[in-house]
Amino acid sequence: MSSSSTSSSERTLDLTGFRPTALIVCLAALAVFEIFARSVDVWSVVPRSNSGIMDQMETRVIEPSRSPRVLVLGSSRIRDAVLPETLEYELGLERGDVLNLGTTAGTPFDALTLVRRHPKLIENVELAIVGVEDWYVDGTYPHNERDMRYASMSERLAYPTRVQLLTGLLWHTYGANTAIRRWLRRLGRPGPDVELLPDGRFSWRTGDTSDEDPPDRADQLFATYEPATHRLDQLAQLVQILEQAGAAVAIVQVPLHPAYSARMAEKYPQVRRDLMRLLESRRGHAEVRLWGAEPGVLTVEDFYDYGHLYDAGARTFSTRLARDLRSR
Repeated sequence: MSSSSTSSSERTLDLTGFRPTALIVCLAALAVFEIFARSVDVWSVVPRSNSGIMDQMETRVIEPSRSPRVLVLGSSRIRDAVLPETLEYELGLERGDVLNLGTTAGTPFDALTLVRRHPKLIENVELAIVGVEDWYVDGTYPHNERDMRYASMSERLAYPTRVQLLTGLLWHTYGANTAIRRWLRRLGRPGPDVELLPDGRFSWRTGDTSDEDPPDRADQLFATYEPATHRLDQLAQLVQILEQAGAAVAIVQVPLHPAYSARMAEKYPQVRRDLMRLLESRRGHAEVRLWGAEPGVLTVEDFYDYGHLYDAGARTFSTRLARDLRSR
């Protein structure tokens, strides 16, 4: 017998007597855990989380509120920057007429989700102010837990991360793994509530100052920038729903720290060009005002970090925004 045939024979896997007990046990355990993960509401157990905040917003803000006349949607930047009481005063509205539903790491899909789940929310809305962010056009920016929790199969196909999202739809244990870990850490006990401010916004900031460097933040966000359209396509759907409900829509970018804006203009000008180009074809009849690119609106002292405002800056911007809207 040749050495080559001997070597080949030695490498042959002998399955004689193989009993797949361990494999069966593992698969059974995975199946049990999958059933458990689908039967327990792991998404909402920790209020101060990217998924739990949605339940908090629905039960503590949307359901108790009367139907607003002005609705604010978007990310945490517009949540922190637009003060309902200031808008109400400047626009001659009553207390409770403005509802700010800006969400931490919020996207157009989050706003779409809220509007779809609560159609009565927009029945009497006359004006919707929708925030946009530079990273909405970045395909390398990761999806969040709300995408994994709420997006349909057809919607997931539009994401650059479609493989992970589709896997999470079919395999719940994979899709909700972060939420499950939070649930296990708390052994099923609910987490502490997130603070709800008197004006209906959630308080998310934990410190009085931030050590974040605004130019560094731009580099962190866009060093691997690849243009994508899925978030702006979601925005177009949102605008269409709002306009069909009879609301005027204003698409707004909240001011950004001057040092962040300078870095974006210097190193990543394509991001702004892509955002403006995609907005133009997807805005419907909405007015667009990108305050983030306008110098002199606020001072560096108004910013907590690269783009979130302290209350003083928020009052200044809310006043400017209301007067700008009123003039139009």
